[in-house]
Amino acid sequence: MEEACYMHGNLEGPYLSHKPNGMIVLFHYKNNRLHGLHQVFYPTKDITQK
Repeated sequence: MEEACYMHGNLEGPYLSHKPNGMIVLFHYKNNRLHGLHQVFYPTKDITQK
């Protein structure tokens, strides 16, 4: 799952991506280019195990 904001066809602001393994990656864009922080959040436990 992904969440982003586009202004006039360009990425603008945070871009949030949820990976299947539970990891969350947060990028920041300005004028359709990477800008600022790039953060990776890992799950506290393995969500793929049952």
